[in-house]
Amino acid sequence: MPGLWKEIEIVSEADEELISVRLALQSGNWPENIRRFHAQMKELRSLGSLIFNGDRIVLPEALRYKAIKASHQGHIGCGAMKRIIREYFWWPGLSSEVEKFVKSCETCLVISRRNPSIPLCSRELPDGPWEILQVDLLSINNCGSGEFLVLVDTYSRYLAVAEIKSTDAKNTNLTLAKIFYTWGLPLILQSDNGPPFQGKEFIDYWQNKGVKIRKSLPLSAQSNGAVERQNQGILKAIAGAKEDGLHWKEALQNYVHVHNTLKPHFRLCITPFELLVGWKYRGTFPSLWKAKSSEELDRYEIRDRDALSKLISKTYADSHRGAKASDIKAGDKVIMAVPKKPR
Repeated sequence: MPGLWKEIEIVSEADEELISVRLALQSGNWPENIRRFHAQMKELRSLGSLIFNGDRIVLPEALRYKAIKASHQGHIGCGAMKRIIREYFWWPGLSSEVEKFVKSCETCLVISRRNPSIPLCSRELPDGPWEILQVDLLSINNCGSGEFLVLVDTYSRYLAVAEIKSTDAKNTNLTLAKIFYTWGLPLILQSDNGPPFQGKEFIDYWQNKGVKIRKSLPLSAQSNGAVERQNQGILKAIAGAKEDGLHWKEALQNYVHVHNTLKPHFRLCITPFELLVGWKYRGTFPSLWKAKSSEELDRYEIRDRDALSKLISKTYADSHRGAKASDIKAGDKVIMAVPKKPR
């Protein structure tokens, strides 16, 4: 920090802005070009070529950047920098200049927290079941091949999980095809950008069958949220099976079965199986009700409940994560974090 009085005196003597301030203090006439100083008129006083605001030196323009840079040692934040500088110096616009300096510090941009999450954008419920599916690959150690394909219908939340020999495009396509033999082809298949989903072999295979491939946002688990949430549940079920001494296959089968046929959606109050096929699942517990036909299932009411459910979840999530709309515009310069691949 520039602490040499002589340097400040010499630079202040030649500073045109401070020359005008000294003259204004003597004459009481404040021209437009130093209007920013006028608001502090009662606190300002001159001593030779130096000007003070209270007991703080009004730093000449040529030394302000030097003071800001010196206060930024250790890449401390804006608030601390302002407190350090204001203990010794003052000049109009100090705060904005410090903030501009920190925003332009590439090191700070790299090591600081990333921009806050943007508010969630909930997708509307598809027109019907098995139209838009989310797919992901999940690795589970010490369980068969260790690789599993997880598929979720975004309309019904119906879940399918299959062990996969390897995560190349050929085996992924074959595993998906086995699931589709039962329920038919979807209209849209959504995945993340990891292998094998980004490969030409995978994309061409399904697009040639009339299935549109859609990608989730990079580094945004929420955009593929339906399947990501199921990954967590599957891992928890497998971990519980190890504690209970059950085989992983039995635990996985039980988890999928309960999720699809017994566990109603928290806010929709209906199971994935019933949403998918239009009637309640029979065979688990004795019951007095009769099977519902597809005409009795009010899918308009389901859509309304789903919209309300997503709005409640979005409001909570945005508040919990401190989400704010991004002010980044086309043409802005940004620094992107590039995740390092594990060796």
